[in-house]
Amino acid sequence: MVQEFEKLASKKLLNNVRKQFSKETWKTNAKLFEMTLAKIETTHQAYAALQILVSEGCNPAVLLREIGLYCRIDGNGLEKEAKRLKNELDKITPQLTQDARTLWSIVSEFMLDSYGVFKFYNDEAFNEGFRSSRKLTDLAKSLTGLATFLKRHNHGKIIRNKHIVYLSYHIKAATGKPHYRQIAHMVASMPGHIETNIVKLEDALRKNIVRQVERDPEFFAAARKAIDDDLSSWRYFFN
Repeated sequence: MVQEFEKLASKKLLNNVRKQFSKETWKTNAKLFEMTLAKIETTHQAYAALQILVSEGCNPAVLLREIGLYCRIDGNGLEKEAKRLKNELDKITPQLTQDARTLWSIVSEFMLDSYGVFKFYNDEAFNEGFRSSRKLTDLAKSLTGLATFLKRHNHGKIIRNKHIVYLSYHIKAATGKPHYRQIAHMVASMPGHIETNIVKLEDALRKNIVRQVERDPEFFAAARKAIDDDLSSWRYFFN
């Protein structure tokens, strides 16, 4: 277990994490950070790994968040939120399509005569009506694509694996090294990870990260670029 003097350092680390958030955002996400840190504190190896990564430039908020989400510290919260968002998109998309058709019909009623010929040629208001109808149709199509993407990516194991990849990208960008051993020590301290051989766990995590990237190279290339360009880009997920 972490000794008393280490607990003071741990409290300071958590305070530094909290300062990166607004009061309201911290209230929503505090439990994830606190529970993840509490699990890491249960073993000296995991806590030492966290300290090493922070000392080399990693953001402790990123480390705690991505480890916590990968290891399901939030229960099924991530999957439930992804499913909720997809369900909302499934409701919005047909409504937008219907709205586009309705707008087209309304504008056409005024713009076209009984022969289908334009009554007006220079009325910007009516022209904008037609453009808006097309925009709604295009938006509905793009949301359909987004819903398909979410459906493909909100499976429990897939959505969790993304976070171990995000973690590896942040660590490599911040330190210049992959630090798979430190990642393994932190993961080993989490509930549900029974692999006690750190060397085997380290190798399994490395292979998992490579496998995820190979499955969706374009998606992860964009994620890596965002992290490489701006180490604080992970904060956008909380805005």
